[in-house]
Amino acid sequence: MYGIELDDPSTLALVVSLYYGGVHLVGLLWGCALLVLAAAMRRAAWGRAVVIVGVVAGPAQLAGSVPWLLGPARVLRSRHPPVDRFCARARRMNQE
Repeated sequence: MYGIELDDPSTLALVVSLYYGGVHLVGLLWGCALLVLAAAMRRAAWGRAVVIVGVVAGPAQLAGSVPWLLGPARVLRSRHPPVDRFCARARRMNQE
């Protein structure tokens, strides 16, 4: 694509490093955003449970953004709290 050949090992290493570095950065930003949202929603009418799940989901996402330190089983477990947070918020929005 665009005249870039991935035959050279150093070029292939660069492409893979850029991809996984981007995935790591998105995970870190996502975790920080979850913490900021939980802090911003603590006085809103969303309910205390949604805020608690948000406070748990932020650090879980931050931990999940470093899979080389945790291993596959812990990374899989760290992916559930952010999803649970958004499900709890959606349920809360449908009740109002």
